[in-house]
Amino acid sequence: MNKLFDRLKEGGLKLTPQRLAIADYLKGNTSHPTAAKIYEDLKPQYPSMSMATIYNTLSTMAEMELIQELRLHKEQIHYDPDMSHHLHFFCRHCHSVIDVPHKEGIPDFKEFEKKTTNRIDHVSVALIGVCKKCLQKKQ
Repeated sequence: MNKLFDRLKEGGLKLTPQRLAIADYLKGNTSHPTAAKIYEDLKPQYPSMSMATIYNTLSTMAEMELIQELRLHKEQIHYDPDMSHHLHFFCRHCHSVIDVPHKEGIPDFKEFEKKTTNRIDHVSVALIGVCKKCLQKKQ
């Protein structure tokens, strides 16, 4: 986590308690939260925290490639601290995002980079459908 804090400092951000809380909230978080969800979860502990602080922190973290911005829905951006190349499943009903493990049928990103000498900065592949919970609600 100290590496993350150092990178945020390098990005010109003061390490305020609110910004540290956002970084800590995202560390290892697999729920792919939106800015609104982060605000909702942290606001009780940090009543003076503003949405602007959250958006500015998330934007800087994304620019520094510390988190991924997932634009899977026109109304929301989800944030993912897992910077490895992986896929996502997006539920079009509840808007949940789930990491998708992959093996066969998916390009070998590192092999592609090596063979072509291209550099991949971001992979954007999403599976869109209806999650198990939403399907069970319909039955």
